[in-house]
Amino acid sequence: MVRHQEPIGDGGEDAEVGGTLILEGDCLYLGPVAGSGDRYPVVWPAGTGWGAGTTSVVLPSGERVGLGEAVVGGGGAHFLSSVTSAAGDEAAQLVESCLDNTTGEITLVNNSPDAIRKR
Repeated sequence: MVRHQEPIGDGGEDAEVGGTLILEGDCLYLGPVAGSGDRYPVVWPAGTGWGAGTTSVVLPSGERVGLGEAVVGGGGAHFLSSVTSAAGDEAAQLVESCLDNTTGEITLVNNSPDAIRKR
């Protein structure tokens, strides 16, 4: 799981981001809600966790999002270069190894505790 570095901030981008949670190998993606099309590696807000026993993302709010469930929130589509400043070099390497869509973009969720929620 790739997260923003601390601290959590306020505000962010105005675009709506979201999709269905997909796990393939070591890669966590947001894919299209309808199930076909590109999928995007995600940079989650700081404070987001992985519930290994439940295979779910635990949002900063405490809400759990299971595989196959959809999320929606604020953020934007970015290229790999944005990951280093948001989450660091190691995170950028992980995202690069998971990048496999036609646009070369990742989903960068705003770094605030209420930036994303279960749809």
